[in-house]
Amino acid sequence: PPPPPPPPPPQIPCAVRQAAFVYASSILTPPRHQARLNQSLLAGCDSQSLALAHARSSIGAEPSPVLAAPADGYDQVFFVSALNGSDSYSGLSPKTPFKTLHRAQLAARSVAKKSGVLVQLLPGATFYLSSSLVLTSDDSKVTWAANPGDGVVVSGAARIPCEGKWKAVSSTTYACSSLPAEAASFDSLFANGQRLIRARYPDGDPLAPKSGYSSGCKTLETWQPANTQYPLNLKIVSSNTNATLSTGSVLPSDQQFTVYVSDTDVPRTIENGKTQQTLYSNTRFNETYNSPFWDTTSPSKITAPSDFKSRAANWSAAGKDAVVKMLHPAGWGSWAFEVDSYSAADNSLTFSKGGFQEARGNGGCGAMYIENVKEELTVANEFYLDKATGQLLFIPTDPATLQSMTFEAPLLPRLIQVRGSSTTDLVEDISFVGFNITGASPTYLSSYEVPSGGDWSLHRGAALFVDNAKGIKLSMLNFDQVDGNAVFFSN
Repeated sequence: PPPPPPPPPPQIPCAVRQAAFVYASSILTPPRHQARLNQSLLAGCDSQSLALAHARSSIGAEPSPVLAAPADGYDQVFFVSALNGSDSYSGLSPKTPFKTLHRAQLAARSVAKKSGVLVQLLPGATFYLSSSLVLTSDDSKVTWAANPGDGVVVSGAARIPCEGKWKAVSSTTYACSSLPAEAASFDSLFANGQRLIRARYPDGDPLAPKSGYSSGCKTLETWQPANTQYPLNLKIVSSNTNATLSTGSVLPSDQQFTVYVSDTDVPRTIENGKTQQTLYSNTRFNETYNSPFWDTTSPSKITAPSDFKSRAANWSAAGKDAVVKMLHPAGWGSWAFEVDSYSAADNSLTFSKGGFQEARGNGGCGAMYIENVKEELTVANEFYLDKATGQLLFIPTDPATLQSMTFEAPLLPRLIQVRGSSTTDLVEDISFVGFNITGASPTYLSSYEVPSGGDWSLHRGAALFVDNAKGIKLSMLNFDQVDGNAVFFSN
């Protein structure tokens, strides 16, 4: 066989290399590759590290923590376990671990960090976050690590304790009233790890393209959605006087002007408020003909598809708090709208929010469905949260297994935030290694931005959000069914 590769650079801690060794051992047939793995991944680690890594990779071995020995170069190692930890423990050994990540954060802050601190996440139970783990410059030089093969999970969801508490309210529907206070409102729900469907019309399979949409709506009124924030990198200059006219989204309509955008050195000229379509290139984005930014419009009131009329006659709340998901009329994008009301007189839906999830806009109306309507709870695996009564309603596939099912509702849009206060107060040198991130709540009705002058927009947020930071490393993380962006590097 060819000679083994050289050992990794010495700056990679032994704890991280142990995690890599354990993962590689789990997918390669031992003992054939053990010698080469040992040379390539564990070279330079002390005997304790070697013994622990080999014990962890043994067939049938129980999961064990990766212990960082002094040779690893950490100033301190803390352990945290959601299964058998306590925030009153010292956190200094796997036998006395902290219970929460927030407690481990406080402990890591107390260390005068020269080389750094390792926070080791132990397996056995999910780390449910009641609030975001916000890491500031006080939290620099910390590695948050788990063994990739141990399946450690960090979740922004809350458990809904309905086991054994479901009561039948119809031949198909069951109700649970045991909702924790923090879960008084949520938009998505999982049962035994499977995503459920919020009560909707038409019924459809979210995993099947174009399933469950209804066509034929017509726009009655339009608006420029208030939640779209236009970029601040625009400068609108008079072509005659060279004076700055605006740095926002208001286009003067009575004079010729030039728009400068930081993404390109080529100015785009507007005359009498009408765009001269200009090809701009050498930017961060694809070459395209585009406006300097779009005067985004979307429907604010529509005539619903004709098949809605007979269904809506049974809606007790007249569509209040429902959400419409709609494809852009051209089919390349999508919108979400918060429903204010439904009028049976003209089969119309009036929106209170939405339409800002892309930046070009359109006055038309596309294929759509409506969700979060109690009376549309009609098929298996649909749910409805009745906020008025505090009940969770659900139609199970198999009622015989319902009482033992585990329900979780994502509540946090951002689970982990790495946030420096400014460009002079950066968060530095934080690593996240080897765990799963899940249970991030939806953000489709949160604020969106148009950062480039293009026809796309985005929400500045994610399950793992980084802002004013450097030296941030993500390794062997798994983002599972987060209801928004997974990772966002900002500023």
